[in-house]
Amino acid sequence: MLFLRQQGRFLPNRAASMTTKEVQGCGKQDTPLTLYHIPVQGDPMPLGDGYIRLRCGHVAQHDATVYGVLLCEECATRLDFPSMK
Repeated sequence: MLFLRQQGRFLPNRAASMTTKEVQGCGKQDTPLTLYHIPVQGDPMPLGDGYIRLRCGHVAQHDATVYGVLLCEECATRLDFPSMK
């Protein structure tokens, strides 16, 4: 399920496409983070967890069609992303 930003919140919308500007973390650096794969079409998918020493919301862009973002548990829950567990 993809999410569309509306009035500061993300709403589920399968037809929406995500951009790196839409997924924003809180910036925390003192908590374990989960890496999420964000495709242009399709659902966000957790790839790994336990990342440290980076800020929540750190984006790793591979190309124009796919990127990854590190999120803390609170931000992932707020965005309704699936958890690793």
